Amino acid sequence: SWGVWNGTRNLPLFNYPGINNILIRGDVAPGYTGTLTNTATVSTSTNDPDSGNNSSTVNTTVSTSADLVISKTQTVSPLKKNGAVDYQINVTNNGPSDATNVTVTDNVDPSIVSGAEYYNGSSWVVWTGTVGLGTILLNETKTVQIRGTITNLASDPVSNTASVLSATVTDPNTANNTVTIN
Repeated sequence: SWGVWNGTRNLPLFNYPGINNILIRGDVAPGYTGTLTNTATVSTSTNDPDSGNNSSTVNTTVSTSADLVISKTQTVSPLKKNGAVDYQINVTNNGPSDATNVTVTDNVDPSIVSGAEYYNGSSWVVWTGTVGLGTILLNETKTVQIRGTITNLASDPVSNTASVLSATVTDPNTANNTVTIN
Protein backbone atom coordinates (compact mmCIF):
# COMPACT_ATOMS: atom_id res chain seq x y z
CA SER A 1 0.00 0.00 0.00
CA TRP A 2 1.04 3.64 -0.46
CA GLY A 3 2.03 5.77 2.46
CA VAL A 4 3.57 9.16 3.04
CA TRP A 5 7.31 9.13 2.32
CA ASN A 6 9.31 10.62 5.16
CA GLY A 7 12.69 10.17 3.48
CA THR A 8 13.83 6.95 5.20
CA ARG A 9 12.70 3.34 5.34
CA ASN A 10 14.18 0.93 7.87
CA LEU A 11 14.49 -2.69 6.83
CA PRO A 12 14.82 -4.63 10.09
CA LEU A 13 16.00 -7.88 8.46
CA PHE A 14 17.40 -8.09 4.98
CA ASN A 15 18.49 -11.58 3.96
CA TYR A 16 21.18 -12.37 1.40
CA PRO A 17 20.62 -12.64 -1.49
CA GLY A 18 17.69 -10.33 -1.59
CA ILE A 19 16.08 -7.34 -3.19
CA ASN A 20 13.86 -4.74 -1.62
CA ASN A 21 12.06 -2.41 -4.01
CA ILE A 22 10.80 0.94 -2.80
CA LEU A 23 8.53 2.87 -5.13
CA ILE A 24 8.21 6.60 -4.59
CA ARG A 25 5.69 8.67 -6.50
CA GLY A 26 4.50 12.23 -6.42
CA ASP A 27 3.31 15.11 -8.52
CA VAL A 28 5.63 17.63 -10.10
CA ALA A 29 4.64 21.22 -9.36
CA PRO A 30 2.86 22.73 -12.42
CA GLY A 31 5.39 25.56 -12.71
CA TYR A 32 8.49 23.36 -12.47
CA THR A 33 10.90 23.28 -15.40
CA GLY A 34 14.28 21.64 -15.68
CA THR A 35 15.68 18.41 -14.34
CA LEU A 36 14.63 16.47 -11.25
CA THR A 37 17.52 14.73 -9.50
CA ASN A 38 16.85 11.88 -7.10
CA THR A 39 19.54 10.09 -5.15
CA ALA A 40 18.89 6.98 -3.07
CA THR A 41 21.40 5.73 -0.52
CA VAL A 42 21.49 2.54 1.52
CA SER A 43 23.42 2.08 4.75
CA THR A 44 23.80 -0.68 7.30
CA SER A 45 25.38 -1.33 10.68
CA THR A 46 26.67 -4.62 9.24
CA ASN A 47 30.10 -4.61 7.60
CA ASP A 48 29.71 -3.77 3.90
CA PRO A 49 32.70 -4.95 1.83
CA ASP A 50 31.77 -2.63 -1.11
CA SER A 51 30.31 0.69 0.03
CA GLY A 52 30.97 2.21 -3.42
CA ASN A 53 27.68 0.84 -4.76
CA ASN A 54 25.46 2.09 -1.92
CA SER A 55 24.15 5.13 -3.75
CA SER A 56 22.37 5.67 -7.06
CA THR A 57 21.22 8.88 -8.77
CA VAL A 58 18.62 9.36 -11.50
CA ASN A 59 18.13 12.60 -13.43
CA THR A 60 14.74 13.12 -15.09
CA THR A 61 14.08 15.95 -17.53
CA VAL A 62 10.65 17.46 -16.91
CA SER A 63 8.75 18.36 -20.06
CA THR A 64 5.99 20.95 -19.84
CA SER A 65 2.57 20.68 -21.41
CA ALA A 66 -0.46 22.93 -21.03
CA ASP A 67 -3.86 22.52 -22.67
CA LEU A 68 -4.97 26.08 -23.38
CA VAL A 69 -8.67 26.48 -24.14
CA ILE A 70 -10.09 29.63 -25.70
CA SER A 71 -13.73 30.67 -25.65
CA LYS A 72 -15.41 33.83 -26.84
CA THR A 73 -18.74 35.56 -26.34
CA GLN A 74 -20.32 38.59 -27.91
CA THR A 75 -21.86 40.62 -25.11
CA VAL A 76 -23.90 42.97 -27.34
CA SER A 77 -26.74 41.37 -29.31
CA PRO A 78 -28.04 41.90 -31.86
CA LEU A 79 -25.26 43.72 -33.67
CA LYS A 80 -26.28 46.80 -35.64
CA LYS A 81 -24.38 48.89 -38.19
CA ASN A 82 -22.82 51.90 -36.42
CA GLY A 83 -23.57 50.09 -33.15
CA ALA A 84 -21.29 48.78 -30.43
CA VAL A 85 -19.69 45.37 -30.39
CA ASP A 86 -18.05 43.88 -27.33
CA TYR A 87 -16.18 40.57 -27.33
CA GLN A 88 -15.10 38.73 -24.21
CA ILE A 89 -12.33 36.17 -24.74
CA ASN A 90 -11.52 33.69 -21.97
CA VAL A 91 -8.35 31.59 -21.95
CA THR A 92 -8.19 28.69 -19.48
CA ASN A 93 -5.16 26.53 -18.75
CA ASN A 94 -6.23 22.91 -18.21
CA GLY A 95 -2.59 21.93 -17.58
CA PRO A 96 -0.94 19.87 -16.41
CA SER A 97 1.79 22.58 -16.43
CA ASP A 98 1.65 26.34 -16.11
CA ALA A 99 1.55 28.02 -19.55
CA THR A 100 4.17 30.71 -20.13
CA ASN A 101 4.44 33.39 -22.83
CA VAL A 102 0.74 33.12 -23.73
CA THR A 103 -0.54 35.32 -26.56
CA VAL A 104 -4.10 35.92 -27.79
CA THR A 105 -4.55 36.92 -31.43
CA ASP A 106 -7.76 38.41 -32.82
CA ASN A 107 -7.36 40.05 -36.21
CA VAL A 108 -10.26 42.49 -36.01
CA ASP A 109 -10.93 43.72 -39.57
CA PRO A 110 -11.09 47.56 -39.41
CA SER A 111 -13.48 47.59 -42.37
CA ILE A 112 -15.95 45.65 -40.21
CA VAL A 113 -15.15 46.89 -36.68
CA SER A 114 -13.76 50.40 -36.31
CA GLY A 115 -12.02 51.84 -33.28
CA ALA A 116 -11.19 48.42 -31.83
CA GLU A 117 -9.67 48.65 -28.36
CA TYR A 118 -9.12 46.37 -25.41
CA TYR A 119 -9.12 46.78 -21.66
CA ASN A 120 -5.60 46.32 -20.27
CA GLY A 121 -6.68 46.18 -16.63
CA SER A 122 -6.71 49.91 -16.02
CA SER A 123 -7.76 51.63 -19.24
CA TRP A 124 -8.91 51.06 -22.82
CA VAL A 125 -6.08 51.04 -25.40
CA VAL A 126 -5.93 50.55 -29.18
CA TRP A 127 -6.22 46.91 -30.19
CA THR A 128 -3.26 45.89 -32.38
CA GLY A 129 -4.35 42.31 -33.07
CA THR A 130 -2.43 40.53 -30.29
CA VAL A 131 -1.96 40.79 -26.56
CA GLY A 132 0.47 38.96 -24.32
CA LEU A 133 -1.11 37.37 -21.25
CA GLY A 134 2.19 36.27 -19.70
CA THR A 135 1.88 33.15 -17.56
CA ILE A 136 -1.43 31.38 -17.00
CA LEU A 137 -1.24 29.07 -14.01
CA LEU A 138 -2.76 25.59 -13.94
CA ASN A 139 -6.60 25.90 -13.77
CA GLU A 140 -6.44 29.68 -14.11
CA THR A 141 -8.54 31.71 -16.58
CA LYS A 142 -7.55 35.10 -17.99
CA THR A 143 -9.96 37.37 -19.85
CA VAL A 144 -9.46 39.78 -22.75
CA GLN A 145 -12.23 42.24 -23.56
CA ILE A 146 -12.30 43.92 -27.00
CA ARG A 147 -14.80 46.54 -28.09
CA GLY A 148 -15.45 48.66 -31.15
CA THR A 149 -18.12 49.91 -33.53
CA ILE A 150 -19.67 47.88 -36.36
CA THR A 151 -19.12 49.75 -39.65
CA ASN A 152 -21.64 50.29 -42.46
CA LEU A 153 -19.58 47.88 -44.60
CA ALA A 154 -20.12 44.94 -42.23
CA SER A 155 -21.94 41.96 -43.70
CA ASP A 156 -24.45 39.87 -41.83
CA PRO A 157 -23.42 37.84 -39.91
CA VAL A 158 -20.28 39.49 -38.52
CA SER A 159 -17.68 36.77 -38.09
CA ASN A 160 -14.76 37.06 -35.66
CA THR A 161 -11.99 34.58 -34.83
CA ALA A 162 -9.58 34.51 -31.89
CA SER A 163 -6.72 32.13 -31.12
CA VAL A 164 -4.31 31.43 -28.26
CA LEU A 165 -0.73 30.19 -28.24
CA SER A 166 2.04 29.59 -25.74
CA ALA A 167 5.42 30.28 -27.32
CA THR A 168 7.28 28.08 -24.82
CA VAL A 169 4.96 25.27 -23.66
CA THR A 170 3.61 22.45 -25.84
CA ASP A 171 -0.18 22.27 -26.10
CA PRO A 172 -1.39 18.64 -26.36
CA ASN A 173 -4.76 19.67 -27.82
CA THR A 174 -4.57 22.49 -30.35
CA ALA A 175 -8.14 21.82 -31.53
CA ASN A 176 -9.43 24.12 -28.75
CA ASN A 177 -6.98 26.97 -29.42
CA THR A 178 -9.16 28.80 -31.98
CA VAL A 179 -12.74 30.00 -31.71
CA THR A 180 -15.00 31.75 -34.24
CA ILE A 181 -18.31 33.42 -33.48
CA ASN A 182 -20.86 34.88 -35.89
